Formats: sequence, C-alpha cells, structure tokens
Amino acid sequence: MAAWLRAAGAEPAGDDGYLTRFDYPGGQSQNVIGVIRGADPQAGHVVVGAHYDHLGQDERGTYLGADDNASGTAGLVAIAAALARDGQRPRRTVVVVAFGAEEAGLYGSAAYVARPALPLAEAAAMINLDMIGRPEFLAAKAYAMARAFVPRDAIGALTSPGATALADLAHQAGAAVGRPVVAASDFGPLEDQLRPLIEQRGDQASFAAAGVPYLWFSTSMHDDYHLPSDTPDKVDPGTIAAVGRMVVAVIAGMPDRAALRPAADAR
Repeated sequence: MAAWLRAAGAEPAGDDGYLTRFDYPGGQSQNVIGVIRGADPQAGHVVVGAHYDHLGQDERGTYLGADDNASGTAGLVAIAAALARDGQRPRRTVVVVAFGAEEAGLYGSAAYVARPALPLAEAAAMINLDMIGRPEFLAAKAYAMARAFVPRDAIGALTSPGATALADLAHQAGAAVGRPVVAASDFGPLEDQLRPLIEQRGDQASFAAAGVPYLWFSTSMHDDYHLPSDTPDKVDPGTIAAVGRMVVAVIAGMPDRAALRPAADAR
C-alpha cells in the first residue's frame, strides 16, 4: 500500500514514512497514510479511508477478500492518483488512509482517530470505501425481496444521520457517472430500522464517535461475504472506477464544513 500511494503521488503522512503502527488486543498492525495538499490551506481536509486487512487462512481455505476489501483499497489508490497526479487537485487537503485490523474490531480507524495525521477538528468529512466492487447491489440471497425495489446497478450510500448535504452530493455524483445511488435516508421512516444493522460495521463508525460527518459507499452484501469464495473474478473494475469518480466529485463539490454537519444534529 505504501508503494502504491507513493506511486499515486500522495505525500507520506505516517509516523514512519507512510506507516503508523499501533497495538491492538490481537497483536500489532499499521495504518498506511498519505496526504494530497489542497489548493486552499484554510479549507480544512477530508479523510478518505479503506481497510486493507482481511481474514487470512483457516481450514476452509484462503480468504482473498477481493471485494472485502481489496476493492476499497484499489479505489483508494485510484482516488489518490486522480487528485495528486492526474490534474484534479482539490480545494481541500485530502488524507488517504488504508486501515489495518478492521476485521478484528475497527482498530485501525480507532488508532487513526486517536492519533490523526491532521487535527480532526479540521476534518470536513470522512469517506469510507468498503466492499465497492460487486456489479449488483444487494446481491445476497437474503435481500432478494429488497432487490425488487432498488436498481440492480445501484451504489449504496450511508451518511451521518441527518447529513442531507452529503447524501445529496452522493446522489449527484452517482447521476454524473450513470450509477443510481441508494442511500439509507431514501427509505424514510425505515431508515431508523436500517441504521442499527449497518452503521457500526465500518471504519466510519470511529470517525462518527469523534463527531466527524461521514459518507460510506458500498455495493453491499453478497453470499461470498467472509468466505474464501470472495475472489477477484467476481469483482467488477468498472464499478470500482465509478465509485472512485464519485468520490472525486463529492470532494470537489463539498460545501463549507458547517453545511456538512447533520441538520440540527438530527436524531
């Protein structure tokens, strides 16, 4: 990851080059951190993150984690390259973080929040990329009924409760790349039932606990989740590229930090 972020043009922002090591109950891991300097030093920054760890091996085989979460880390590197190397320098500074030890309990993102590369008080938002590689939204058999009500090629989006500005940006970015966005906030009164099922399951939860608004993109669950069958042949590069372009657009379109805060600290 460090070599890929270097090649993408991100500056090192860890304690030791791109790396910041941390201990957690299961051992030691490291976050891989880079920064793309924005055009306006006073505009604060955005954190874009994706966990790079997975489940290793056991008697069932090798867990490649192609969607969970090689897809997100591939998107992270592509976004860094678009912003740092390919002429799309943002107004805000962007910190890109590949988190370790997510599967063990969100320990990498918690370690970053405890020791951020830039002060979290200056963070406008956190964008999480976790499982962004499947071409079909809600592909798990358990969601067969729900699929009747959402576009097959949708991208899922979860924002901080009441963060309508982030949800609007996600919908606009999806429309620009020809991919519909389905946000939890689109479900009206059902949102309160959906949130407890998903909002604590990704690295954005660590930032939410620190008061940072978030936007999580995902193509959602499938029947290969946490199984050795989550293999590269089932990942769609075009979907990863679409999400990457959406994130670049969201960063470019972000309003001032105050406008990104949840409406009246909703719920």
